[in-house]
Amino acid sequence: MRRNSIRSAAFTAVRMAHRWPWRPGAAGLGLVSAGWGLTELGVDQAVYAIPGGLTLTVGVSGWWWLRHVARPHSTKALVARRTYLAERSGGVATRLDVIEHAGVSVLRRKAPVLRPSLAGLSWWQRRRLDPRAVGVEVARLGWGLAGESVWSSCEDVTMRVAGPRSGKTTALICHGLDAPGALLTTSTRLDLAQGVHATRAEHGRVFVFDPAGIVDPAKVTLVRWRLLAGCEDFTTAQRRANALIPPNIDRSSDGERWDLRARLLLGLLLHAAAVSGRGMNAVRRWAPGGAEAFEEVRDALRAIPKGGAERLDEWREYCATNDKTRTSISNTMGAAVAWVSDDTARAIGDPRPDDPALIDLRAFITRGETLHLVGDGDADTGSRYAPLVSALTAEVAHVARRLAVEQGGRLDPPLTMILDEAGIATRLPLDRWSADMGGRGITLHISVQSFAQLRQTWGVDGSEALRGNVGTLLVYGGSTSAADLRDIASLIGEHLAQLDADDKRYIPVLTPAEIRAMGEWDAVILRRGMRVFVGHTPHVLERRRAPKPVTLTRPLGTHRPDRITTGELEALFTTNPDSADGAAGIDRNGGRPVDERNRDAGRDDGRPGDGGRSRDARRGDGGRGRGVDGGGR
Repeated sequence: MRRNSIRSAAFTAVRMAHRWPWRPGAAGLGLVSAGWGLTELGVDQAVYAIPGGLTLTVGVSGWWWLRHVARPHSTKALVARRTYLAERSGGVATRLDVIEHAGVSVLRRKAPVLRPSLAGLSWWQRRRLDPRAVGVEVARLGWGLAGESVWSSCEDVTMRVAGPRSGKTTALICHGLDAPGALLTTSTRLDLAQGVHATRAEHGRVFVFDPAGIVDPAKVTLVRWRLLAGCEDFTTAQRRANALIPPNIDRSSDGERWDLRARLLLGLLLHAAAVSGRGMNAVRRWAPGGAEAFEEVRDALRAIPKGGAERLDEWREYCATNDKTRTSISNTMGAAVAWVSDDTARAIGDPRPDDPALIDLRAFITRGETLHLVGDGDADTGSRYAPLVSALTAEVAHVARRLAVEQGGRLDPPLTMILDEAGIATRLPLDRWSADMGGRGITLHISVQSFAQLRQTWGVDGSEALRGNVGTLLVYGGSTSAADLRDIASLIGEHLAQLDADDKRYIPVLTPAEIRAMGEWDAVILRRGMRVFVGHTPHVLERRRAPKPVTLTRPLGTHRPDRITTGELEALFTTNPDSADGAAGIDRNGGRPVDERNRDAGRDDGRPGDGGRSRDARRGDGGRGRGVDGGGR
């Protein structure tokens, strides 16, 4: 604390050096010099000029220190000093501001706190420490000399707000390349994964979780994750349900009430499926209720010795409620498990417990490996995969928090989470995560397309909370929202400008029009504790030895046999009838196709009166739904 005070006072002294009283100070120094010179020449009386000059110099320096450098003793003096410095700098961050608050020296000084494993480094070793081990460069001017580069530490959240094709993903690739530990990325496209793949593959394994089936399996290691793993514990099941159903942003009492009930009941169904050895298709089938669902869930909950009776009461209450309420709750649960109807997504989100492709999240973090979660930006399917991708992301965050506790409270090296297109690819509680993750050694880099998307995804209060928790906010040009541009301009503030000889008034540091017209790769940087900084955002294309992107997409028109095969499904249903949930239409009794069994019974999927027609035929698309090999895509 004392060292920080001395450092802050030193920076203030440099800023206020021009206010030092030069005339009396120079007079005092002149007396000292004259007295010393005359004494050397044999004028003994001149010796008295030396203490006089020293007294004058020290006196005026003390007055200057108390007046302009020392911590003010009143709010008025503090505000006056800050206003004066803002006017002098034009309302923007100066080189000294950047060096003091966001420079490389700040990261190196905080290195023992940011990464406890670096606490044993000597002062000289910290001076030579690569700043990318504890932070990232977010903007620069000129050649990136002292005071020309803005850095963000690994405990601060960064957020980029830029429209489509503005270069935010290209800038985020740099953060992925420089990640000191494990790296997790989420996006609706493969640009981010392809940009970091070659470099990250040199330092450890690279995994891809691809529910959309757009990645070429010959080029990456595809992994699966079992959503029901660990749901035998009701607390785990409830945590997964909370991740599948995001908070209600409508803020209406009815909507929030249905969501709360839906989370509780979905956790109950996940729990029942896990303890009874079923899969996610059973959960999807149980969600609307009904006699068959009631009996299966009842039998599963009855087998639970502790807590089963209370959960059974919840299930009975849900099944006995009126149709309107049950429909509202079941629709919410249905949206959370809609991905189960997709064969590819179900194959990787609900595999067998002994599937060799299952990812070990704990090992992924401790070994510093890479995991890409790929959603789908299509309007028709993007929301379908978001709950599954969000649930896996939330589980990674949960495991990372547990590891941080085991390591003394902070994960070292930190886990880097790059959430590109965070408003589309996932539905995560970033308004809460952003307040907690940094201190645990989990770095969040977020990108969204606009402030309107923030409000649309997290609501008005949630978006404000998220913006308040962000340590470094980067706003690119191109926005056409006048309200948002005025909001940013008001945050930047005003400065006193001399318009002409007789007119001196406050004007905006940056007008909304100037923010909108920001050049390519340029951004407005709002950094905690510092005035606005306008600079160039580094991106991978300008790196001297930038890695060449690796194409990971599946060739157009190819099928997806790597995802799930008939033989795999037959083995799947032999060991666990409800796991993978009849994706290929295999009957658990005798291996007969489901359609044949249902034609014999005159029904399909428990729905009477349709003559055994499939769901695809009922919805009028001629049965052209997505098959086992994804050919209907």
